[in-house]
Amino acid sequence: MKTVFHKFILLLAAWSFTAYGTYAQCVMCRSAIENDKDVAEGMNSGILYLMGIPYIILGVTLYFVLKRRKERRAEGKE
Repeated sequence: MKTVFHKFILLLAAWSFTAYGTYAQCVMCRSAIENDKDVAEGMNSGILYLMGIPYIILGVTLYFVLKRRKERRAEGKE
């Protein structure tokens, strides 16, 4: 159990050090889209697209898993 905890702490520390450089990117994007409305709309659309795709993939995967599970129960295998 100790090794799992130590790995978790190490992973958390590594993650916190990698997130430091990402704050500068927000300022760069803000200054790039501040004066151009078309670019801002494109950025917002891209963000929504990137945010939605994982949920769609998860939903489709869960649908097929549950469908297969229901079929197996009907056959009497579970």
